[in-house]
Amino acid sequence: MTFDQSTRSRTSTVTRTRYTTEHTQAGVAVARGAAAWAVVHSGTTAAVAWCRRTITPTGWLAAILVAVVLPLGAWWGWAEWVSAGLVAGILIVGAVLFVLGRRSYEVDLGLLRERVVAGDEAFGGVTVRNVGQRTALPSRVEIPMGDSVGLVDVPLLRAGQEHSERVPLPTAQRAVVPVGPVRAVRSDPLGLVRLEKTWHRRYALYVHPRTVPIPSTSAGLIRDLEGNPTRTIADADISFHALREYAPGDSLRHIHWKATAKTGVPMVRQFEETRRSRMALVLSCRAAEYADAEEYELAVSLAGSLGTRALQDGRNLDLVVPQDVPEAARRLLRGVRRLPTVTVRTMLDGLSAVAASENAGRLAESCELTAQSTPGLSIAFLLCGSTVSLRELRTASLKFPENVTVVAVVADPQSVPQVRVAAGMAVITVPLLTDLRHLLLRGGRS
Repeated sequence: MTFDQSTRSRTSTVTRTRYTTEHTQAGVAVARGAAAWAVVHSGTTAAVAWCRRTITPTGWLAAILVAVVLPLGAWWGWAEWVSAGLVAGILIVGAVLFVLGRRSYEVDLGLLRERVVAGDEAFGGVTVRNVGQRTALPSRVEIPMGDSVGLVDVPLLRAGQEHSERVPLPTAQRAVVPVGPVRAVRSDPLGLVRLEKTWHRRYALYVHPRTVPIPSTSAGLIRDLEGNPTRTIADADISFHALREYAPGDSLRHIHWKATAKTGVPMVRQFEETRRSRMALVLSCRAAEYADAEEYELAVSLAGSLGTRALQDGRNLDLVVPQDVPEAARRLLRGVRRLPTVTVRTMLDGLSAVAASENAGRLAESCELTAQSTPGLSIAFLLCGSTVSLRELRTASLKFPENVTVVAVVADPQSVPQVRVAAGMAVITVPLLTDLRHLLLRGGRS
């Protein structure tokens, strides 16, 4: 290798090394820049989110006064604008100082009763404890309860002290009321800044519909505890029907020996098939089938009363409500859902959540689907409002088999209590919930 070639080789090596070093340094600089941008971006995002959570609309107005009005007033020499900006700035500083500091609270929330009847009182118990080492300034605890918010004013608490208070819960209307999560709120007197700390525990308050007791001995329409005989003839049951000649395969224990001795031909007993009462309550949830919300609430209470009596008597019960299906898709999609009826409590829990809807299926559709999916029905109650005509009730009743007794219960607060037989079925008009008891008894006697 000559001198010139050796020099060029060393120069090329030095150039490649320098290029690699510069390339590496550039990559490191880009990586550091990206990391710095990520930190700045995340910090800015967190700061913006914190400002949105913390600064109230009044606080934003004060900030605008400081950022815009104060400079413009100083530029144009308007003393009023300058004064307004200075006052807003002083208020913001005071608000920030007011909410500074950490308050170590521990909040316990509990419901004294998780299930109540509409109109009864219910309370939630709130206990706020200062678990810190310093005295905590007064603050406020908010408890979301459905569409309302309960407030608890927490006084000054020294280390280890606690404050307990009962909060009334909304129980005027039947519903499932979500309670919680509890949040501790710190705010200045003018409401410029608001800091929150949330505890994520939630509860559900079940506000059951009002019901009336229906004694089994007086509920004439549903008084068949041991099952009713039907027109179906069976070879083995309880209710005796007639005698017939023996046929191969008949059980020998059903041979009637006295009749056999008289006729000289083996005779066996026949029975009328009996079956345990299976009741269906079909509750209309279509808003158009009720005149107003009062009628719908009355119908729900009637369903709860009938269902409670049936479950207490040990009957098999199906409580059926329609599903929400848009009108455009109703020709293709129809459906009903069954509320849980394992116990009276679960049934009333389900009724607490049902709501009237414009998209719910019609009563006749619900009856048709119920009849198709519920074999062995003995009696069906159709619960609806006053806007359902007698013709529509007749159409709905025809969806059930012939051996199923159909009773229509119409909630109509503007009518008079009456029981009538129309179109081959009993139609009971109930203006008040307390009228249900004697109307059922009258219907059983008619």
